[in-house]
Amino acid sequence: HKKTHELLCQEYVLQAERVIYRIRPRDEKHPVLLPVGEQAQFRMQKDKMILRVEDLDDKDREYTVVSMTPREDSSPEKASLK
Repeated sequence: HKKTHELLCQEYVLQAERVIYRIRPRDEKHPVLLPVGEQAQFRMQKDKMILRVEDLDDKDREYTVVSMTPREDSSPEKASLK
């Protein structure tokens, strides 16, 4: 018989200045648990988001953008993780 294992799909909400992104880690085997409510820097590179959380370990990590929604309260702020 086959052994079955549960796959946990981590999904994060990243609030940027004008857009809310829903993202998932591209490295599903070794996903890093991101801190909630912290500030992050990101850039888009082709079909992926490169995210860096300075307070975590300051490493670039690749994420897949699941969805993008315009923010209703587009007050200028840095991106933050929810």
